[in-house]
Amino acid sequence: MSETHTPPFHWIEDQARAWRLVAAIREHDGVMFDAVVDEARAAGYPAMDKLLAALARNLVVRLRMSIGMDALDELIDAELRACDTETRRQGDGDES
Repeated sequence: MSETHTPPFHWIEDQARAWRLVAAIREHDGVMFDAVVDEARAAGYPAMDKLLAALARNLVVRLRMSIGMDALDELIDAELRACDTETRRQGDGDES
């Protein structure tokens, strides 16, 4: 079994904000959504990069719980292939 570590406090704060943001989205609670965003902004997160990163981590966890790890891996692989195809297609258009 792998060794576990306590996450740093700022990570826990970011996760809490992200989960509250997810709850606000699910409940269509604009007031709660705005409050979480304002809280992150006031805490000194310009452009709210940390909140967005925490939200992304939480959404990945939610996807894994909903569809399973194998399905998530397939979804990520499909997205990477689509991005690669789009990049190549845009590159082909630039050369002509």
